[in-house]
Amino acid sequence: MNLRERFVIQTVISLMIFAGVKSISMIDIDKINEAEDFLCSRFEKHYTPEDIEETVSGIFDEINEVHKSVTAAVIEANTEGESEIVLGKKDAEGIQIVYAATGGDVINAGINDKKELFVEISGDDYIYTYCNMSQISVATGERVRKGDIIGTFDNNDDNEFFFEKREVM
Repeated sequence: MNLRERFVIQTVISLMIFAGVKSISMIDIDKINEAEDFLCSRFEKHYTPEDIEETVSGIFDEINEVHKSVTAAVIEANTEGESEIVLGKKDAEGIQIVYAATGGDVINAGINDKKELFVEISGDDYIYTYCNMSQISVATGERVRKGDIIGTFDNNDDNEFFFEKREVM
């Protein structure tokens, strides 16, 4: 193998490793962090063709493990709003996403008499009320589906989140 071929192979491998590290560094999961450390430790190594084959095999083994963690995280994120869960998990600042418990029409959205942000959704012969929100992302008259994001709740505020489901008479 001549010097030029060796240089091209090392450049391609370095770019692959860099792209892998960069994309992996955007997701904060322990298994991904382990894969990032694995890739970084091999970034500065001088590779022979045998090393390249062994390293690429090891990278694919790590990626195979990482995809399981990423898949689980994506599935959890996508299904969180589809269940009966109204509040999502707290982020680092204590903010939680508020999900619609049902599909229907937003019959009220804004500020109530108590100066609280609120949303009311009519659906399935019930009215669903969400109060003490920190942000609203729907408007009166809008149609929502179960699991749609309708706003946020700031868990750091003194107010407690209020959710009520009452039957329409």
